[in-house]
Amino acid sequence: MKVEYEDGTWAQIASSPKMDKTYYLTMIDRYHHTNNAEVAIKDHPMKIGDEGIVGEGIKEEDDTTTSFDYGGARIHCYPSNELQWDAAYHARQGDNTLQEKVDAHIAMVKAEIPADDKIYSVDELDVIVQKLVKDPKWVDEN
Repeated sequence: MKVEYEDGTWAQIASSPKMDKTYYLTMIDRYHHTNNAEVAIKDHPMKIGDEGIVGEGIKEEDDTTTSFDYGGARIHCYPSNELQWDAAYHARQGDNTLQEKVDAHIAMVKAEIPADDKIYSVDELDVIVQKLVKDPKWVDEN
């Protein structure tokens, strides 16, 4: 769906039969970039007639994190967001069995990785994960 805003800008928002009106209103708001300043053609990095291959020239993200603060370390050890959402859904439906397991898993991680200034190396985090996986509170997502 193409949405045109009062300031003359527009956005194209993908439609899906599974989405409700709130989703579309959120997307319409999210895609409206009101802080875009005009750029003179001579100063714009893209020029009329530029050609290329999609993705060409985009720097690849460096995914070689070598250290983690407590927040990053915890995220690495928590159950996946999808599992947490699934647990919350089932709890809202009256079955809190999975939610209790997820909560116990998160509590175990928080106890093992306290909120402090420590920086964890990849090797240290691997040791922690190996220890946590052996605990019965670890939720196996398979």
